Amino acid sequence: MKLHWSARADADLVEIWLQLSVHSLIAADAMLHRLQARCEALKEFPDMGPLRRRRHKDVRQLVEGNFMILYRVSEERVEILRVIDGRRELSDW
Repeated sequence: MKLHWSARADADLVEIWLQLSVHSLIAADAMLHRLQARCEALKEFPDMGPLRRRRHKDVRQLVEGNFMILYRVSEERVEILRVIDGRRELSDW
């Protein structure tokens, strides 16, 4: 299965890195690596994250640290939709 990053998810990663790098470049790099590795695992196990049953019934989520990875699975690919801080309100994603 292929992995596809949406433009918003790519921008989310950049924003996460920039925020964390203010405090530590090593921590920023490590978190980016952890998030990317978690998403890579979806190629083999696309259904590992539970479905979000509220607004977007076909969207799944994974948690890595304080971050939530929102993604959608189709027959051919896993699309990473957003990578957001899990502590914030999700109504506006």
